[in-house]
Amino acid sequence: VAVALSHAAILEESMRARDKLMEQNIALDLARREAEMAIRARNDFLAVMNHEMRIPMNAIIALASLLLETDLTPEQRLMVETILKSSNLLAALINDVLDLSRLEDGSFELENEVFNLHAVFKE
Repeated sequence: VAVALSHAAILEESMRARDKLMEQNIALDLARREAEMAIRARNDFLAVMNHEMRIPMNAIIALASLLLETDLTPEQRLMVETILKSSNLLAALINDVLDLSRLEDGSFELENEVFNLHAVFKE
């Protein structure tokens, strides 16, 4: 009788552990799906924002470049060069953020390109 009660208690505890494990697996699966949806939403947002930011940034870069071709005082030239340099840095940052979102969602593709490694290290 004692052995049967012991087996029953072990079986009951095993069933409780199995049920708890199943509940935890369901909760983990739900959390994983929610995290994946949040990542997709963030990546979609970043892609849209990058596009929305890239258009005016390209306009600033183009107009600053055109402005450099006009007659400017040395002080004005320095200011326009600063605008151009800062705009290019910001455009690179925007591209990096977009690349990161593409990398995370699996749509990032590498480009095969020849480049000067020595020049890259000099930069």
